[in-house]
Amino acid sequence: IAFYRLFFTTILLIPLLLLRKKTRHELRTLPKTTVLIMIVIGIILAAHFALWISSLKMTSVASSVILVTAHPVLVAPVSFYFLKEKLSLINALGIAISLGGVGLLVIGNYGFAAFGLDTLEGNILALLGGIAAGLYILGGRTLRKTVSTITYAFVVYAVGTIVLFIMCLTL
Repeated sequence: IAFYRLFFTTILLIPLLLLRKKTRHELRTLPKTTVLIMIVIGIILAAHFALWISSLKMTSVASSVILVTAHPVLVAPVSFYFLKEKLSLINALGIAISLGGVGLLVIGNYGFAAFGLDTLEGNILALLGGIAAGLYILGGRTLRKTVSTITYAFVVYAVGTIVLFIMCLTL
């Protein structure tokens, strides 16, 4: 599922790449360090999808989606410390409330454990998928200052597609 999601997105980007001479030129002239960073981000994106989709088999959809989309809670503190972005009191309060909600969700799920709906392993996979999504967002936020959206998306999604394809063949 994760492979197909990125594969079809990559395929949809190819016509844009072919039609825009400026984008093709940008892709050919990217610095090697930028390409390397985009490859790492593509691997992280593949990890996000693999972890999240895997979590859906082991926990409820609600738990998985809430945990995997908790990445803004993770991105804000990292952005504050490493990227020197401002974090307001309202942001900090929102993060605290969100973390409390995630904690209640995880604790509350175990009332359904007897029915096989939720497991700790599925919740951990979803949370790790959310962490990967946060890293993907942070990397994109940094690179998108110098690389166009189409070029960035094509390289990152293509790398993610290749990684997921290899995972499908080997796992």
